[in-house]
Amino acid sequence: MAFSQNAFGALSAGDIAFVAFNADGDDDFAIVLLAGVTNEIIYFTYNNSNGSGGINNNEGIIKWVSGATSIDAGTIIIFTDAGNSSTLSSSLGTLSNEDGDFNLSASGDCILAYQTGSPITFLAGIRNEDEPSAGEITGTGLTEGTTFITFSTTNRDGG
Repeated sequence: MAFSQNAFGALSAGDIAFVAFNADGDDDFAIVLLAGVTNEIIYFTYNNSNGSGGINNNEGIIKWVSGATSIDAGTIIIFTDAGNSSTLSSSLGTLSNEDGDFNLSASGDCILAYQTGSPITFLAGIRNEDEPSAGEITGTGLTEGTTFITFSTTNRDGG
């Protein structure tokens, strides 16, 4: 399968996918790029959708900048210590705290990945519970089971 490189700001739902989630301790997660990126900015939040294409603003947001070097499709990016604004980092590019505390809950939380604009472009989501809570992905254009993944285990700290 061939993947194409997107132009700056041209990512869409499904161009990334979450491949790891750790709500215990450091609030770590990982994504795989399903499209190549250069100079992209992706925001990650555990705010819920506001139901009309935006997000609520009561929980943390972090910002990832891919950088000027092209990163190929298929590359996994690991985000560590997302809940600690002084030690958060990413395996490629740079990660910074944008707003509030990024503190995932082991009893059920989600991460939404998006790019800013009008409207916001939601790229992917993940939740460590059986299904999204009411309204969590409403208005995002994400689809449960494809661009928004839920997992449930006896230990919801990670998956």
